Amino acid sequence: VLMAAFPVLMAITVYVRLRITLAALRLSLDMQQGVVKHVECMVRNFSLYCDLNRRYQCLDEHVENVRALSTALRNVNVTLENNKYLMRWLTHTVVSLYVLFGGLDVINGGLPPGVFVACSKVFLKVGHHWSDMF
Repeated sequence: VLMAAFPVLMAITVYVRLRITLAALRLSLDMQQGVVKHVECMVRNFSLYCDLNRRYQCLDEHVENVRALSTALRNVNVTLENNKYLMRWLTHTVVSLYVLFGGLDVINGGLPPGVFVACSKVFLKVGHHWSDMF
């Protein structure tokens, strides 16, 4: 039962985290495009900024945009790390449950020890592949 539920549980986790990850990536992309547009505007209108003595105001706006971009990129990195560790925790939780219940099955004679060890390795491999994929 655990063998069949594990990929389903992983797929549900990926589905739920995918929306959060895409939202963070979209926000960082929007912030990056905002910084690029602001720099293009500054370069295009540099002489106007100098003539009107608005260089410092333009610089403050740029610093504000870069800070917002930095915050968005940090949030993306945090989200991606959380995704990676969530998959690892999920894998180790499932393997722990399998060791508990499968170990009881081995003790009671319902499961050969070789099958138990092979299945636990399969759980670990599948979990690591899901973690690498996500």
